[in-house]
Amino acid sequence: MYAERTASAELAMQLVKCKLEGHRFATGKQLVKAFQFFDKDRSGSLNAAQIASALKKLKIPVPQSAIDEIINAFDLNGDGNVNYFEFLQRLLGKVAASEF
Repeated sequence: MYAERTASAELAMQLVKCKLEGHRFATGKQLVKAFQFFDKDRSGSLNAAQIASALKKLKIPVPQSAIDEIINAFDLNGDGNVNYFEFLQRLLGKVAASEF
């Protein structure tokens, strides 16, 4: 069951990457816009509800268990949310994210 959830989360992350790449979020400004698409309250961090809402708008059906796995995969500091730098690191990798 854990492997199933992890696979769902990984699939969701891959779909998000594809959607972002399809929309050509390549520059710093575009990545900020992508993050803001998720961060509707402009708090600078994403919670599970915001991620679920954004994935729904992107027409990516994901169960709550996979949302939790996405948070765990992106949340590098363990606070239960995903901040902008964590978002960049997961989508671009550590080296590329440090350039922003």
